[in-house]
Amino acid sequence: MFSECVSSLIDRFGRTITINLSDGSKINTKAFIQPLRYKDQTYMGGKCLDIGYLNGKNYLYIGDKNTRLDLYPFNTKIDTLDESYVVKRAQAVYLGENILYIWAIVQIFVEDEDL
Repeated sequence: MFSECVSSLIDRFGRTITINLSDGSKINTKAFIQPLRYKDQTYMGGKCLDIGYLNGKNYLYIGDKNTRLDLYPFNTKIDTLDESYVVKRAQAVYLGENILYIWAIVQIFVEDEDL
């Protein structure tokens, strides 16, 4: 029941994303993607804001439990209307024995200039 509530919130308020799989297929879904901010001072050298540390490199992804980003390969590409990202780490978040949502760290996609 609670996981359906989380899925409903992601579907209602999340941004539209496209996950690009290695076989060329695409999955359209919704997720939250926002800058990852740290609340302690273990990450020095970035910009400290009232809401925490911001280095501009890592982003937090929270997506629906039915799109198992944690099962896709490292560096899977995600497109939004404004940006493209690559997955650096993903895992399922559980409530008891049920998956609640998928959590990931993503970074802005940078085209390899040598290609």
